Amino acid sequence: MKDNISNILKRGNLTPKERVLLMVQNNIKKEREGKEILTEADKHALIEGWIPKDNNEVAEYNRFNNGWIKAGFAELEAQTIFLNAEINYYRTSHIGFSFLYYPAYKVMRESIKRLEQIKRVDINEANRIVKLQREQKLKDGIDFEFAVYLLAFELLREDYQKDLKTLYDEAPYEHQYLDQEEIIFNLFNGKDKLTKEAKEKLAKLVAERAYNPYAQKYQLSSYFAGIPTAEVARYFLFTKGVEVKGKELSQNQQTDDEQYKTHDTIQEATEQYAKDHKADIGEMIKEGCLKWLDDGLLIDAYSPLFNSKQKNTYNGDTKHPHDEVFKEWLKSKDQARATLNELVKKGELKVEPYKTDEPKIKDPLHLKKNIEMAGELMGIETATTDGNPDEAYQQSRRTADKFITGESLYNFKGDYKFIREQKNHIDKYEPDLGIVYEDGNKQHLDSELLISEMGKDGKPHFFSFSHLALEKLKRAFESTQMIKVSDQDGESILEVKDDRLAEGYKQTRKDLIKGYALLLSFKELFTRLSKTYEIDLTYKIDGWIETISGFIDLHNESLKLATGQAEQPSGYLSVGKWTARLKDDLFIDKDKIEPDDEHTKPYFTEFTKVLGGDF
Repeated sequence: MKDNISNILKRGNLTPKERVLLMVQNNIKKEREGKEILTEADKHALIEGWIPKDNNEVAEYNRFNNGWIKAGFAELEAQTIFLNAEINYYRTSHIGFSFLYYPAYKVMRESIKRLEQIKRVDINEANRIVKLQREQKLKDGIDFEFAVYLLAFELLREDYQKDLKTLYDEAPYEHQYLDQEEIIFNLFNGKDKLTKEAKEKLAKLVAERAYNPYAQKYQLSSYFAGIPTAEVARYFLFTKGVEVKGKELSQNQQTDDEQYKTHDTIQEATEQYAKDHKADIGEMIKEGCLKWLDDGLLIDAYSPLFNSKQKNTYNGDTKHPHDEVFKEWLKSKDQARATLNELVKKGELKVEPYKTDEPKIKDPLHLKKNIEMAGELMGIETATTDGNPDEAYQQSRRTADKFITGESLYNFKGDYKFIREQKNHIDKYEPDLGIVYEDGNKQHLDSELLISEMGKDGKPHFFSFSHLALEKLKRAFESTQMIKVSDQDGESILEVKDDRLAEGYKQTRKDLIKGYALLLSFKELFTRLSKTYEIDLTYKIDGWIETISGFIDLHNESLKLATGQAEQPSGYLSVGKWTARLKDDLFIDKDKIEPDDEHTKPYFTEFTKVLGGDF
């Protein structure tokens, strides 16, 4: 109705159709906004005070009025369909939440399993294992080159120490940053520019640095000296016409929240490019690095320390120019090496060569503890190493051919900080250091130890408080779980544990699909009626459809989280990437749900009969 309502009423010559439409629009206005467009006098004049001229007017009025009454019945059925679907969804929503929180439950179950694996020993066995670890530390000692590094930092003047920590916060104990700066320095070999061969070597090293052996994939959160591998990847993409926006990454290997997002964005873009072009990410990084080296990588973007006159860093300014700090570092390394060689010559320290079949890591301060366990509990993808640390810790591996024995370090009479720390390290028991093996057992003995009262069979005594508490925890946890996990050819299969609950959950899925399809068909019906009564009559249907659509989305999201197809929750309870499969196909493809026209067909027939050409 396009005319102003007041003018229409004043005109007085309303058609029967217009009278019904005005009443319908008044009812809709009141229902949606709480206000009416007609006064009581208007409503009386429209219906009760109106006398039809002839039977034609009576018939016309009855047609539209009867149509409106039937629309009310259709709306009631649609609402009933919605309410039934809603009730059925909530009836089994606890199962959906079990799928939704399955990643956290997975961590909890694995954590309980880890608690069960804590070695329970009596006091005598605990003392024996502690002694064995100490004896092994005395044999192992420390890598000679790493000892040079630690002593070099200790011998530096305090202001230069502070400058190195400003450049790289972990410089006092993490050797890779300065080692890599030294590699770049040596590649220049006293010249102003890198040779082609030197560029290729550097590009290869940068690409290798981006490879994570624990996850067995390229992860661009790494650095080579001050060069972020993610920025090298971004430069490669730039040369291919792919722009990746985000805050520039800092040179000192520290990142803020915005830079973390940049890392993620570059990682995703790099992986997508590699997938689309069937390219190797390592080769992409090498190509990008070579191109950037030609375009000024080590001049404008990330100048190496030996060639930088700057003092500014991400953490603030250094006291001395960067090139001066690096020069003093090299001097201190020479002094430290000479000092250690002299102590060895005097017999105050003893060195031994590595055996050819022995892992080169004699560096307990670097040795990571139980990588597989940490990975599972903290969401890190890991690779099994079968006890050989060289296979997993390539980035921490030293190149020296000898090590200083732990016994000579322990008996050393001098006063160096790194040796004091090594003595403390030898005297301290470190759970899961993983250096004590016995009787050909691949499982190390020096794990976390729980001193308990043990039975004659070597198992915890029945009345052990920790044992009983763990058993109660395990049973209580499993009693709350609704998702059953089984293994099938190395693949995790998920299903609802109880058969009755499983059937109920499947029925809910069917009800959501059916309810959504029915509401879509009612949407079509009320879209037609909206044209007839010249006002939107779909607003309730739209709301019900939106609600059911949200239920379906949450249903699918829960299943995606449970099967590892969606981003996992962040925080300490996050888990590494994994895949699982549902025993039954429980997903709902909302886009493939078509309106159930058969159900509403009688309504279409009835409205056509009642309203004729006006429908």
